[in-house]
Amino acid sequence: MCIETLEDQMADLFAPALADPAATRPSTSCCGRIWSTISSIGNVISALGAAILTSLGSFFQSVVPTAVQDTVQPATDDPITREFGFGIYNGRNTCYLNSVLQGLRATDVYRDCLASDNGSDAVKNVRNKVNSLFINLEGNAVSSVAPRPITREEICTFREQMRQASIDIPAIEQGDAAEFCESLLDKCDVPAFDITHQARDHARQAGIRVVELLAAGASEGTPLATLAQNSFTLNGPNPPRLLPLHLLRVSDDGRSRITTSIPPSEHIEIALTSNPSQKARYKLCSMVVHQGSHVSGHYYTYMPAKYQGRPVWVEYNDAKVHLYNDPTTETRRRWCFGNITIQNDACQNGRIFFYELVDATAPPLAEQQHQNNTSHANIVPPTPEQQQQNNTSHASIAPQPQ
Repeated sequence: MCIETLEDQMADLFAPALADPAATRPSTSCCGRIWSTISSIGNVISALGAAILTSLGSFFQSVVPTAVQDTVQPATDDPITREFGFGIYNGRNTCYLNSVLQGLRATDVYRDCLASDNGSDAVKNVRNKVNSLFINLEGNAVSSVAPRPITREEICTFREQMRQASIDIPAIEQGDAAEFCESLLDKCDVPAFDITHQARDHARQAGIRVVELLAAGASEGTPLATLAQNSFTLNGPNPPRLLPLHLLRVSDDGRSRITTSIPPSEHIEIALTSNPSQKARYKLCSMVVHQGSHVSGHYYTYMPAKYQGRPVWVEYNDAKVHLYNDPTTETRRRWCFGNITIQNDACQNGRIFFYELVDATAPPLAEQQHQNNTSHANIVPPTPEQQQQNNTSHASIAPQPQ
């Protein structure tokens, strides 16, 4: 099951027990204090047991078919969802589907692919299924479709449709977002590309649609742009228009999760293998974040955007859509307890980054810095030591605290 649900349940159940544990028998005597302590422990144990039973009930609901459906509310006057679209309910461990779909929805390249008439009937079928979800999330005045969230039943139906289209995803269990992304882009006939991966002994990787970057060995605070530049080059004369980067946050032995802070970069420049002095410049559109361990957790999406003329971050957390004005100070719940700023969340838990091509023939970085010293903007500016080491200038996507 998705851990986000259990986290909310436990927090709500623990709150009353921890807020006033001795409310039922107030006393200042020794016996009274002992009784208060026993009562407090009993309340905590009771709350924990209730949380476990509730989570087990949710688990059995996820594996046993149910006729329960979400009650879809009509489109409201909420300016956030009207501007950025609705969310997708979690239908039995579908957060990895939801997050990738919301991340791709933020890219013009993928939207252009969905609108294309080229491809086989199987390709068009997958495109139509995805496009139908997007239309419901955003609405369509031409078709008189009001925007609304996607229900649990609808996303479960979509998952089964993708399985029938030979996309390798689990029937019920939690899946891997990067694997789903690669397979979905393949079935939608998004053009593949070739790279030379320096981080993997200069191996040539052909026909891929998602580039894997290794967090293992990266220094704390290394910008994603620097990691990408040092990891691979693009083969062929035509750089891909859509460049998804998968940051692998698993140790070499596969036993632990890597939490090294790697700030996402607003722009990255990737050299061409045939001509390293020529760079392809990309701009960040969205990112998929994963909180939890290396074997379980919860996926959701951040999208940098502009709202009423100011930079903001939009979070799509299943059916919840939230806007953050200042990611450097605003926080969200951390798995399992506590809070984390949006800035640190993106740096420590960023998993998939969707970039779009903005310039296929960018000049070398050294020349570009004379024209614009913010060519690699990050959420978090590097320390003076990191800045000297990386020799880059990093402005922030989000406004920095004064």
